[in-house]
Amino acid sequence: MQENILIRETLQNWLNEFKADAVGHVLVGPAFFFALFGFLELAGRSYGLGKTHPPSDLRRKQLVRELNSGTQSFQSVMQGCALTPLVTDYAPNVPNCPAKDTLFSEIRKSHGEIQAAICVELIELFDAMALTVFSAARDYLKGLSPDLVYTPAQLSTDVQLHLKPLRKLIPPIEFQHTGNWKPTSLATILNVGWIALLDLRDEDPGATAVVPASETAAKMEQLHELLLKAVELSEARRLWEEHK
Repeated sequence: MQENILIRETLQNWLNEFKADAVGHVLVGPAFFFALFGFLELAGRSYGLGKTHPPSDLRRKQLVRELNSGTQSFQSVMQGCALTPLVTDYAPNVPNCPAKDTLFSEIRKSHGEIQAAICVELIELFDAMALTVFSAARDYLKGLSPDLVYTPAQLSTDVQLHLKPLRKLIPPIEFQHTGNWKPTSLATILNVGWIALLDLRDEDPGATAVVPASETAAKMEQLHELLLKAVELSEARRLWEEHK
């Protein structure tokens, strides 16, 4: 009885995490990937799996697959931003799970034998069902409102419109559409912001001098503050338009 309860609870918890990852990816695209694994890397060099969460490397695998899917993928758009290695190898301090027997031996003391066995055996199941979860999330959100879905085509447009100005400290607050100016979405600000942040080190590929770490950190902080302002001003612009 206890084993069945643990299996059901772990199944439901893992499924909820996969649903959350799928919704985050569909709504925000690459920015969700970078934010999630930036957090997981800072949280510690563990496998991430347990009763409440599937292993981090499995979550990364599914999101990387989604970033590479489609004729025009997020990955292909980001290739023009010199971010290809970052997409596939981002958060190197989040380790990959070893083989099943080794993984079980490593986690049995901290999780208990029954819970450890459940976690190890569920990995293959969730690897197989992840594509269905992501597809269902995308179909549901498209049916709810197609405008909610962040696409590679939108990322390409956002990069063309906002990345160069952002590098000149012009925040992505608005854009012109069919002759009218409209506020940018949160997804646009997040994605262009992450690309600018990750690309700071390559902003001058022809330079031979090494940029001091303190200077890069200062630029990152400045960019972070600028993006916060962009979110605030874009929302103010949206409210202004709604109350005209």
